[in-house]
Amino acid sequence: MSALRNQFPEVPSRQTGVRESHAGHDFHWLFAARRLLDLLDPKSGVTAVKIEGLALADKPGAPEADLISDLTVYFGGEDAAASTSVRVEQFKYSVSASPPEWTFGKLQKTRSGKPGILPRFVKAWREAADEGWASKAKLVLISNAPLASEVQKALADISSDDATTTAARKLTKAAGLTATEPNNFFQRVELSCGEGGRLV
Repeated sequence: MSALRNQFPEVPSRQTGVRESHAGHDFHWLFAARRLLDLLDPKSGVTAVKIEGLALADKPGAPEADLISDLTVYFGGEDAAASTSVRVEQFKYSVSASPPEWTFGKLQKTRSGKPGILPRFVKAWREAADEGWASKAKLVLISNAPLASEVQKALADISSDDATTTAARKLTKAAGLTATEPNNFFQRVELSCGEGGRLV
């Protein structure tokens, strides 16, 4: 993480918007480069990488997944139908030395009040289900900002088949899921945040 912070140092507040945007693009492209290199390694299983969206064949049936994807990684095929698994990755980078945590509220809505990461992931997951490839999908958030402890607890509760805890119910509400959906949905989600969002 320190290498990333040194590469993208903090800047005066009036420049933060531009700097944040540039840093986010750099963060995105560094991960994309690593994925492209995986194409050269037969052991990786990666057979196709699409930057900014899905494969052409997947776009019509999954417009939200296409919009949220900064990088789509296909394993075993060139599109979802032919692949054994599909990673739809979105990147979020903060230039702050202490990035704000991903809380329930931040996962639910953007600062402008638009649907946040989780509701958009839910929409993409439902599209994939309608198209028959939800069981292959992994919806991934990669960020250098950490998950709030309560969000971590909610994920742990749901992975233990207990979606009835207070934390789990809050996460279910933030995502916009019905009471019967959390287990299936979160099996298809990876929140690689904080330490998990570093480049290795």
